[in-house]
Amino acid sequence: MRNFLLFTIYAPLASWGDIAVGEARGSWDRPSRSAILGLIAGALGLTRDDETAHGALDAGYGIAVRLDARGAPLVDYHTAQTVSASAVRRHAPATRGAALRAAERETILSRRTYYQDALATIAVWTRNEAHWPLDALAAALRSPRFTPYAGRKANAVGAPFAPHVVLASTIAEALAQRADPVPSGIDG
Repeated sequence: MRNFLLFTIYAPLASWGDIAVGEARGSWDRPSRSAILGLIAGALGLTRDDETAHGALDAGYGIAVRLDARGAPLVDYHTAQTVSASAVRRHAPATRGAALRAAERETILSRRTYYQDALATIAVWTRNEAHWPLDALAAALRSPRFTPYAGRKANAVGAPFAPHVVLASTIAEALAQRADPVPSGIDG
C-alpha cells in the first residue's frame, strides 16, 4: 500500500503542447508529465530558473493521467509578429521585445489547437528522491503561489483541483477511489 495524491484538472480551453514545427501548433488531448510537473512547480512557487527544484520534482514523483473527458478540438487561426532567424542569430536578443526592436518584423500565420471542456484526473506518488510530501503538494494545489493554467497562459483552469491523498495498492485502485472526477465533500 502507498499514498497517492489525486487531483482534477478541468479547463474550458486547454492546450497541452505537442511538437511545434512551422505553422501548426498542436495539442495532446491530455496533460503531459512536464505540464503536470510545471503546474505543481507553479503551485509550490518555484521559479523557472530553479533547475535544482525542478530536477527534484522530476526525480521524486511518478505521475499517471486518467482522461475523463477529452474535450472537443478547436483550431484557432493565429497571426504573430516575429523577426527572422538570421536577425536573432545576428543580434542575440535576450527577450522577445528586444528581438522585435532589433530587426524588421515579419508576420507569421499559424493554427493552434485547443481542447474545449477537457477534464483529467491526475495521480501522483512519491519515489525515494521525493523532496516534498504529498500533503505539501496538495496544500500548494489548494492555494497556488503562481496562477495555474492549462497549457498556455491564456487557458485558465475552470475548477479547483480538489486535491486529496488516498491509500491504495495500485494506481488503478487509487484512481478508482475518484470515480467522480470532482467528488463532493472535497474542498478545493
